[in-house]
Amino acid sequence: MDGKFPQILLGETMDWIKQIELKAYSNWIDQNIAPEEAIGNCALWVRVMRQAFPELKIVVGAVKHEWCNSAYHEWLSTNNGEIIDPTRSQFDMLFGRNWMYV
Repeated sequence: MDGKFPQILLGETMDWIKQIELKAYSNWIDQNIAPEEAIGNCALWVRVMRQAFPELKIVVGAVKHEWCNSAYHEWLSTNNGEIIDPTRSQFDMLFGRNWMYV
């Protein structure tokens, strides 16, 4: 062996680290934001969560459902582009799973 990590092991390690990070974000949301607190409070919770996880970036955009206009929304993003949305539950409650970020 030449002292270098085999690429497959490095990739698996990075995937494992990514899963731990995503779980930490999910746990924080579950422990800090009740579903009823999410409604209409995306800007507040995005900033509170970013204080806890400064590596996340704030994204300003909108959400859209097939039968309504798009609505202003803010969420967070990882360096890899994974969406971390502390107030996602409000849209799941309103629209089910049939909505998207725009």
